Amino acid sequence: MQPDAEPIENTKNQSLLQQLSQLSDDLAYLSPHEFLLKLPDKICMILNVDSCILWILNEKEQKFQVGYASQEVDDEYKQIELDDQFQRLKTPIIGNELLHLLSKN
Repeated sequence: MQPDAEPIENTKNQSLLQQLSQLSDDLAYLSPHEFLLKLPDKICMILNVDSCILWILNEKEQKFQVGYASQEVDDEYKQIELDDQFQRLKTPIIGNELLHLLSKN
């Protein structure tokens, strides 16, 4: 690493730690619904990505539907449903919501 790059890297690490700390505080103090509403936008900031979607399984239809999404996700995209071609990697529970991390088989 170049000498000038070290302060930049430290600043990035400090910013990441602050964002993760804020996310942890939100989890502790917000209702599950409020936390999940904010989570996709926070994930975008932390991962430096344009959009984020949290998928929720509609058990009756056995399809994944957009449960929560970052502001960049438009209403048309929010109507997309995913069928069982996706493998569930993890199913964390926040409040009474099951969130699914998906992977294409």
